[in-house]
Amino acid sequence: MKLYMLMLMTAVSLLAVSCSDDPDPITMVKDTGNVAFTQSAEPAQAGKPFKIDVRFALPVSCSSFDSFETWKEADTLMVRVWCLRPEHPNCTKEIRYETKSLMHTFATAGTHYLKFFRYNDIWYRDTITVVP
Repeated sequence: MKLYMLMLMTAVSLLAVSCSDDPDPITMVKDTGNVAFTQSAEPAQAGKPFKIDVRFALPVSCSSFDSFETWKEADTLMVRVWCLRPEHPNCTKEIRYETKSLMHTFATAGTHYLKFFRYNDIWYRDTITVVP
């Protein structure tokens, strides 16, 4: 038992020492993903979470998905995909796509409009039919 405790304490202290004094930490910044298309199994049902698969291009090849940001403008749900990338990327600009699911609950039945941000203030538009 003492041997296991000693090994565990050694492993924990090695991890603490090896990660705490990184001489060249990588600063990550948020960048926008470029939405290519969306896909969903319509119709959505009012008051219930609805899944929308969002396919987007990452800003650079070493980027990763971070989150979705949503807000309303009039009768339209606006969506921005946020990705994380190194501040000074040492990777390629090759286009790499990723698909993530956005969950959203539409409060009312009817036709709902969505806009997904792309680059240069261009938006990908989608329409969702919501049943009662």
